[in-house]
Amino acid sequence: MGDVLAHAIAPTRLRNGAVVRTATVSPVRASAAPAGTRDLAPGNLSIQLLLQLQRAYGNAAVGDIFGVRSPAVESAPVTAQRCGDEMHEGCSCARGGTPAATLDPGPTVEETGATVQRDVPDPAADKTAIPPDSPYATMPAGLMNVFKESYRNNTMLFQHGPDDTLVQVLDRIGMSAISIASEIYERMNARGIWSHVKDITWIWLTTSRGLTFNTTGSGLRTAVNGHANFCKEFVVASMAYHGSTEMWRELVEPGTPGLHIGAAEEPASVHIDMHQVSVPLYDTGYCDYDPVALFSHWGDLQENGATIFSKADGVRRHAANVKERIDHILATQPEHSGDVMGPADRRDKAQARLDAILPRLRLLATAGMEGEQQANTKYDAELTAIDAELTGVEADLVVATAPAGISTQPDAQVVGAPETATA
Repeated sequence: MGDVLAHAIAPTRLRNGAVVRTATVSPVRASAAPAGTRDLAPGNLSIQLLLQLQRAYGNAAVGDIFGVRSPAVESAPVTAQRCGDEMHEGCSCARGGTPAATLDPGPTVEETGATVQRDVPDPAADKTAIPPDSPYATMPAGLMNVFKESYRNNTMLFQHGPDDTLVQVLDRIGMSAISIASEIYERMNARGIWSHVKDITWIWLTTSRGLTFNTTGSGLRTAVNGHANFCKEFVVASMAYHGSTEMWRELVEPGTPGLHIGAAEEPASVHIDMHQVSVPLYDTGYCDYDPVALFSHWGDLQENGATIFSKADGVRRHAANVKERIDHILATQPEHSGDVMGPADRRDKAQARLDAILPRLRLLATAGMEGEQQANTKYDAELTAIDAELTGVEADLVVATAPAGISTQPDAQVVGAPETATA
């Protein structure tokens, strides 16, 4: 009976404009149905078999097979969330795949699709469980599995206490790190080498975007060294710029983003050069360098590497610091409690504006470079405005808590102080 049903891929739009390709169960066309299945009727089946079909494929799908549903009404596609990205033997989640999330590159209308949650792991029993309404729920399975392994292994980046959940750890790590891991996953997975990543030990954002990781074994070096889309750097360049004995560059259009991998040591490392410089050196397997791309690459080395997600992380810290400042004033300078009420109210309103966009930013951080582009377009101006408001609150706090007779303006004369004689 497994051949009677087919999985059709249907788009469901998320709040942030992302479209998740989800599996919905529908009957195959009669012409494609196996012989002997076109005249199926409930009366011709045993109760046990009918119940098995309903458990396996759902009431709606079984109803479609037997023609008991009204053809005049088509139900909307329904997203079936099966145990996050986990597969469990004997569980209904083991039937059918979970397609990866993709982003709609154009529309920005935010809609919500209906979701059916099946066999949800208990967060109290499974600290790696991702709730279905979490921004991390749409993360590609391959990346989430590495995050879970990093959490279980308590790597340096994922260090946590016994009561911390994976969701809490991801929130603490921040959107910038998650976005970098997502972008690297996207590129390594496209080249078929992400399967060599066991867990992540660190993520960085400087003049490049990178991470260090433990591998699943010795296969990464072989996979990269013999890969048609990578060239090997000469040892002088590898040692001079990265301190590694062997480095490989992804072969892309010069001047566009590309991977730079160190696969000879453990832990291994990989980063994205935003302006890749490599071109093949004839048929040697080694890298030559495009001179025009080199100038762009050198320009990257002068930048601070900030992204929309590192900006969002910075605004989060700014809001938290201002709150700490207000709480400190209320605790240590109660005489100014009335003076700081106005600034405190403004800070709370700025925090509310930030809280309204953080879930969407976290969702986009899981969606690779396309997610970064959408986040830039939709939220850069709002983050700038919130940050400016918080800076204004800080200035008001200085005024509100200044001792009587002390001006808060730069180079202003203290009231009552003698004037400085001039020649």
